Amino acid sequence: MAPDSLGFRPLLLDLYLPVRPDPAPLVVFVHGGGWLRGDRSTVSPRLASWRPGPLARLTAAGFAVAPVDYRLSGEARFPAQLEDVSASVDWLAGQAAEHGFDAGHVRAGAP
Repeated sequence: MAPDSLGFRPLLLDLYLPVRPDPAPLVVFVHGGGWLRGDRSTVSPRLASWRPGPLARLTAAGFAVAPVDYRLSGEARFPAQLEDVSASVDWLAGQAAEHGFDAGHVRAGAP
């Protein structure tokens, strides 16, 4: 699909890795917004004032954390959002050895 086509944009993720000698379990963070709004940097408004933030706290506790983007409902019809998150999880599982997290312990969650 061409970059100027409706519904196209790169779907990105961030990867926060803890310092630990063994592979870390991975938390895939799916932002809230009812599939309608937000992005991977969006954390629940009730947690926005936390310092350090919830993703940093998870990393400090020894978890690898990957907040992921997905197409919003204005870009693609449901279940495209679930397909995008699933594709992120699959991609991350394939990158586990390279980045030092445990592909056998991958969990997805949302606020």
